[in-house]
Amino acid sequence: MQESEATGGASAIRALLKRINSVLENVFRILAGVCLGILVVVVFIDVLFRQVINDPLLWPSEIAVLAFVWSVICGAAVSARRRAHFVIDVLPPNVAPRLNFVFKIGVIAFGLIFAFVLVYYGSQMAEVGLKRFTPMEGYPMIYHFFGLSRRRCRHLLVHHRAPIRSLDGNGSG
Repeated sequence: MQESEATGGASAIRALLKRINSVLENVFRILAGVCLGILVVVVFIDVLFRQVINDPLLWPSEIAVLAFVWSVICGAAVSARRRAHFVIDVLPPNVAPRLNFVFKIGVIAFGLIFAFVLVYYGSQMAEVGLKRFTPMEGYPMIYHFFGLSRRRCRHLLVHHRAPIRSLDGNGSG
């Protein structure tokens, strides 16, 4: 009786986490699209004022960089969840399953180490960004630097399941 209750509780938690993950994916997908739209509009305004009106503005380049950075970071989060990012096959497909398993473990370990390094140094960069400002308009650089550690934290919290599930060969997350 208690084993079935524990299994039912675990599946309810898994279903809740799946719903939260889906909501997060939609939020990041929409945010990436909004940032890309902002980038297009701001670059258009910059080109219009610089080339046509011949009265360049200072702020568009800084806003364009910020929108570009965040559209890439949010888009990368969505593509990682969908497992639609670039993959390079290093080994031929007919490698022994045991060797393939060892390499997958190595890739997962390297990915986790890399994520922790980015969280650590990204947090330091975000802290530095509180004291640094963009050269033209003086916006705090934390908005640029915070994305690096935020993206890696989300990767550690949400996407840790997909690489581990890929070990059994099906890879569905």
